[in-house]
Amino acid sequence: MMKLTDIFILCCVSFLVKKQKKEACKMITIVTDLENCAGMQPEIMPGDTICIDPGERTGENGIYVIEYKGNQKFCRLTTTACGKWLIFSNPVHRAEFVPVEELEMLKIFGKVIKQVREY
Repeated sequence: MMKLTDIFILCCVSFLVKKQKKEACKMITIVTDLENCAGMQPEIMPGDTICIDPGERTGENGIYVIEYKGNQKFCRLTTTACGKWLIFSNPVHRAEFVPVEELEMLKIFGKVIKQVREY
């Protein structure tokens, strides 16, 4: 079982491999834990298996794995002229705004393309 922090390393490696070999889409699979998916519950729950496409980093139309100010999480992103909004499904977690001058601190590691939940 991989932790989200392990995924970020694999995303970087996978991205470089994808860029060099230009082969079929590389996907990374992780199992979520409470810490990284809290903001997206009940949409993403602890124990869900998530496939991420590290080549998709546009930040539009979907759920992304991101890191901002040292915190790794899942969220939706909305772009405005002034920056980006980090939007969460869980109403307990308020949306966060990343102003243009802090966008270099926002790392987008990939888009969630598949989710599997075992019952």
